[in-house]
Amino acid sequence: MAFTRLLQSRRVNLGAAMPFVLDLPAFGDRAPTLLVRFAGEGNDGYMNESFKAARTLGAGQVTAQRLRTDRELDVPIYAEHVLTGWESVYEDDPEHDGKVRPAVFDLAKAQAFLLELAREVPHEFNRMRNFAQSPSNFRTSIASAEDLGKG
Repeated sequence: MAFTRLLQSRRVNLGAAMPFVLDLPAFGDRAPTLLVRFAGEGNDGYMNESFKAARTLGAGQVTAQRLRTDRELDVPIYAEHVLTGWESVYEDDPEHDGKVRPAVFDLAKAQAFLLELAREVPHEFNRMRNFAQSPSNFRTSIASAEDLGKG
């Protein structure tokens, strides 16, 4: 049925890690790129931790401070359940003063990187969060008109 094919084409590929290019200066030939999973229904770890964080915040008035707190509560959630790796992310090289080296991805470094991003360049953290929450960035396929019997 065309309807079934249409619905299947709108599914989110929960196993996909999609590249998200940060709008930050590049140390090498490429801008820092985060590999992110879908941050939404189907990513149970993300959803469960997000609900816990929401309960921590509780109901209340939205303020600038609350937005900052919300962003910082998202850091460990995104580090553990959304961010799967990175490319062209560098860290200071302690063996060579003033130089950098590629950062090896691990949970602790991911949390530190995202926390710094959230605090220092919050609009980029928000952009990454919006990308990860958008199902259209993780579609399994796009149904063509021909697939739907209209071509």
